[in-house]
Amino acid sequence: FFFFLLHLFSPLIRLLQSLLTFTFHARFPLFLYKNPPPPRKFPCRVILITGLSMNKAITLSRNFHANGQRVIGADTAPLAPGRISNSVHKFYKLPVTTLSSGPSDYIFALLQIITRERVDLWVSCSGVSDEVVDGTARDVILRQTQCKCVQFSASLTEQLHEKDKFVSLCLRLGLDDAVPETHAVDSRESVHRLLHASQRHSTSQAPSPQLSSFPKFLQKQRNHQQTSHFILKSTGVNDATRSDMTLLPRRTLSLTYDHVSALPISKNQPYILQQYIQGKEYCTHSLIVHGQVRAFVCCPSTDLLMHYTALPSDNPIAVATLNFTRAFAERLQEKLEADDEDGNIANKELTGHLSFDFLVSTSQSPNGTTVTWDIKCIECNPRPHTAIALFSGRRRSLAEAYLSALDTNSIQYGKEGVVLNGHTSPPSAREETSFTEKEEEDGHMEDAPIIKPQPHTPSVYWTSHDFVTLGILPLVHLFLSPSRQSLTAYRSSLFMLIDHLLFWQDGLFSFSDPLPWWWSAHVFWPTKFGLCIKQLLQSSLSGDSTEGMWTRLNVSTGKMFGC
Repeated sequence: FFFFLLHLFSPLIRLLQSLLTFTFHARFPLFLYKNPPPPRKFPCRVILITGLSMNKAITLSRNFHANGQRVIGADTAPLAPGRISNSVHKFYKLPVTTLSSGPSDYIFALLQIITRERVDLWVSCSGVSDEVVDGTARDVILRQTQCKCVQFSASLTEQLHEKDKFVSLCLRLGLDDAVPETHAVDSRESVHRLLHASQRHSTSQAPSPQLSSFPKFLQKQRNHQQTSHFILKSTGVNDATRSDMTLLPRRTLSLTYDHVSALPISKNQPYILQQYIQGKEYCTHSLIVHGQVRAFVCCPSTDLLMHYTALPSDNPIAVATLNFTRAFAERLQEKLEADDEDGNIANKELTGHLSFDFLVSTSQSPNGTTVTWDIKCIECNPRPHTAIALFSGRRRSLAEAYLSALDTNSIQYGKEGVVLNGHTSPPSAREETSFTEKEEEDGHMEDAPIIKPQPHTPSVYWTSHDFVTLGILPLVHLFLSPSRQSLTAYRSSLFMLIDHLLFWQDGLFSFSDPLPWWWSAHVFWPTKFGLCIKQLLQSSLSGDSTEGMWTRLNVSTGKMFGC
């Protein structure tokens, strides 16, 4: 029913967006890139981008294409929407990594593509279950080819991805005051032991002196409150429990035991017991090149984020999260250099993506005159974040930031432009505000500028998602249970949908590259639904009624979350 309506209204939607773009072109930055980009003065580079079934990979391919580079795309999904993008010059189908074959076929295919196409830079846009495999591929590619990689090593990726290992890494880097209390558990007995111990004493941590770069009112204050609530999270990919926010210990001891006993905690499937922090959630996307932050954005977050709104660069939370990201990257780079004993440059290389999740809580003094902000980094995702869609007004500047990973010795930055291999691109060939002058404590300008979204960047949404959640579902609810309350809710959601259509920008649609948007709604997702229904019917015949079922889906990443 949904896709029937999408087929029915898609011509009207495209016509409406075309008219609105001509009328409100300032609010639709993607329209500004309808014409081909001007020729670059430095040689064209060959860029390999994997993960073209996800919106972030398509966004990056458009950025490099607007910068004048040749983009090669690859993905394990044969019907990936990015394969028909006019920003992708050639597409390759990658083999799927399985438990039996391992990552060898996948890595060998990447090596073949890099050798055949003479790729200069590989940008990995891996999913949550593929990032360690891409880290292994990165290690092999750096050893056997001259191709540079925007991807962390396999060992570092695993440390950043696993929640307990990430917290331990923060403790070793001196950032212990910026992470919540976290314990790795591999048995139900260890969970109960830790919960019992938390009731007997309180945590009292002194503020870390290394976080002095944070604004004073955002620095962590000494906390004498008793740590009494925790949540259990799986360290692996577990879609069934990813939204479980049950607070432990529960009201009674028997309820606590019932909840813990229902979880498959074992040495093969470990969990983490993490301190619960009540507050607003924020997520960040950052590009790290040679240990320096080159691009950054911070935005409010939810459990399943489908609406992105960038915080202003001078927002206190954006400033604090950026300072944490810079401190983390710089200290991690120093640690990698100190730990490298054999002098292998690949082991020292810190180039990739860092996407942090933060929880921000506030507390007020007894007299009500002082408000204290407590910012905790609860998770790190060593891969690109979909929030990269907020850089639509910084396409060429963002591409230049990625190109700086090619050679640190041949790239310098200044007011006259970017010097790359002896060729200079003038400031007019990029956005003027991409190179902002910021002074360090010693009075010198930063070595590398940080690319941020333009001020007043339109928020990002996905048309197909909002048509279902804001248009169809409220209407169905109104028909099933008509009442004044459901009518009010339908009006509110309808006005929100109209506001998004008029003043927000679709994360996938582009007037210079409209086919991926059409392909996603009319080919990619109908095929995925058909395969899931086929699998569900087959599993029903075999007696397994849950195989092939899903609870929700993410249009931006092309993923379906199972039961």
